[in-house]
Amino acid sequence: MITKIEYSVVFSVIGSFVFYFLGGADTLLKVTVGLILLDYLTGFTKAIMTTGLNSNKGLKGILRKTMYLSAIILSVLLDKVTHLNEAGLSFRTIMLLYMIGTEGISILENLSIMGIKMPKKIENMLEKLKDEEPD
Repeated sequence: MITKIEYSVVFSVIGSFVFYFLGGADTLLKVTVGLILLDYLTGFTKAIMTTGLNSNKGLKGILRKTMYLSAIILSVLLDKVTHLNEAGLSFRTIMLLYMIGTEGISILENLSIMGIKMPKKIENMLEKLKDEEPD
């Protein structure tokens, strides 16, 4: 029979490995993970309010978010082999900032589609970004 202490040890070990490979639980990672979760939540809510839920789209969204974590792990590993972070450059930081930007834009788009009023300047910026997206 597994005790609560054994569960705690197992989850602590798994958590340690995950955070090691994600480069530590700093503010950038916490913000990125928070935005990833918020984007999924706003996308889920948008689907309910507009087109209806689609399990394939939901699964693809979860898989895409999981691959984001793979990209963070890749960037941490690149930092380890290139030692560029010693020179003040970091693949991980660049990757996390990119993800923060894309997730933030996606959240704002979801809110806008749901009818949440945005300041005109933000709406204009979103429209401009939509026009610049590749086909």
